[in-house]
Amino acid sequence: MQKLALFAVAFCVVGVALAKPVEKDQHPFDRLTNECRAELGISPPSGENAVGSVAKDGRLLLCLNQKLGIMDSKGNIDANGLRKVISEMGLPESSVNEIVERCGKQTSDKAEENAIELFRCIHKDV
Repeated sequence: MQKLALFAVAFCVVGVALAKPVEKDQHPFDRLTNECRAELGISPPSGENAVGSVAKDGRLLLCLNQKLGIMDSKGNIDANGLRKVISEMGLPESSVNEIVERCGKQTSDKAEENAIELFRCIHKDV
């Protein structure tokens, strides 16, 4: 009986040690960024300028935009998806409408370039 109890304790300790940690307080944007990095095989940036590294990577931005429902795989912007995401930032409706009107237009026939331009356009105001 003592051996069975010892085995159970050892099994639990190994299980806890091998379990993948769950980050409860991780921001949804960070979670999606990490998912996209994993899918695309992109290493996290080293240093403090993580937003700057995201802003320059069209593949990563396109992936994020798709997960957020803002863009499709061809770089077409979904105005309703964009409006929903911008609204969730807590901006007044007039600001949301202005950003969607100004930023919700395709600027290129290349999906990754559209993703970068959309990011730049939105972040002028936010």
